[in-house]
Amino acid sequence: RFVYFTQRRCKTSAMVLEEESDGRLTPSQSSSSLSGRRAAAPACTPSRYTFPCSVCSADIVPGDLMFPFVGPAPAPAEERPTSASRPPSWAHRSCASAFGPQGVPPPPTCRHWSRLGRCPVRDAGCCAFGHDEAERGDSDGGGANVERRRRGRRRVIRNGHKNSALRIFLIRTYGLNYLRGGVVVEVAGGKGELSWELVNLAGVEECVNVDPRPMSLENAERRWRKGMYEPRRTGPVFRKWSPAVEEGSSKSRAPKRPLHLRCFFDAENFLRLSQCDADGADGSGDFDSKRWLQEQRSAAKSISWTTRGLQKSDEHECEDHGCPVNASLEVETSFVAHIDEDEHSEVVDASQAKDLMARAVLVLGLHPDQAAGEIADFADRLGVPWCVVPCCVYSDLFTKRRLKDGTRVTTHKHLVQWLREKCTETRVEALGIDG
Repeated sequence: RFVYFTQRRCKTSAMVLEEESDGRLTPSQSSSSLSGRRAAAPACTPSRYTFPCSVCSADIVPGDLMFPFVGPAPAPAEERPTSASRPPSWAHRSCASAFGPQGVPPPPTCRHWSRLGRCPVRDAGCCAFGHDEAERGDSDGGGANVERRRRGRRRVIRNGHKNSALRIFLIRTYGLNYLRGGVVVEVAGGKGELSWELVNLAGVEECVNVDPRPMSLENAERRWRKGMYEPRRTGPVFRKWSPAVEEGSSKSRAPKRPLHLRCFFDAENFLRLSQCDADGADGSGDFDSKRWLQEQRSAAKSISWTTRGLQKSDEHECEDHGCPVNASLEVETSFVAHIDEDEHSEVVDASQAKDLMARAVLVLGLHPDQAAGEIADFADRLGVPWCVVPCCVYSDLFTKRRLKDGTRVTTHKHLVQWLREKCTETRVEALGIDG
């Protein structure tokens, strides 16, 4: 579950987001319901590619409505390779009449429905596959991936689309005009892929990832070069959540990297940073933003992420988990991955860092670990919305956390409630990912 806060500068309202395995994050507008279709008419979806119809052998081109089926097809009009050899087969909607009075065979079960128990394309009325309740899978996919581990890393959980799911939620909740009106601050953004998606897919002008580790955007940029974010590939359901991408964008322009503030995040010092004057002082006389930023960058470059946490080391990078508030943790390393940093995106000037924090319109954290509470505190004092998808509780580290009824915060449910209690108008919603 995750927590989000929609406080605007002139209006207080907060939200807490809970990440549930059975939650869904889907487009707010849907087309006609599948349940309302006539039994004789197969459920169809628009094609995104060109390939031969398994019934008439004519090409199905992008935009044509088509339906899937399993089983023998009526004889093609001419001898031509079809897609029938790779189940399911696809056919034009107009070819449904070729199956005669018995009708089109039932469609195969949607793989997302059978594996995860949810299908956002179905909720938008555009999935042509079957969604029988008897075939509905568990959100953890039967536990196959929950227990599997990559060598030397944390256990694997199926949440590969977590950045896209949260990006869609942010667009739906806050609106593009608001997100584009200032700086979106992501705390403990790890590789920086969420900020990258906001900049390149949503068209948010300025995003800054606050994380001591170097960013790693090679995978996202490789997908960009292959055109995987373009409307033809994303399809009719998801293309509206990438309004900054057009056909041919991968060839007409290079993706832009988000800014990177390589620091450990704590609310007090970042609030001071946002209030500094032109000389880099906050008025108290005991905070020098230039010296502070230099010390933070030096500390960030001396740590690495391991299976068990942070350790002082050379420049290294982890998979994609949140950063702690301080670098006091030292553990025996069992795995460290090295990632190169694009220095052109790193913020090294204290005045630029101050300007970014002062113009923040949203502070967010996707699995920010120890920084979850700091995000809420900083955004609340700055007067902007916040959105947190909490992960680990770290009850041994934060022993003083208590709910209003005195209960010590020791579970994920407690952590969500603790974040909710930070503001009376905080709201909780479910994000359709696992873990």
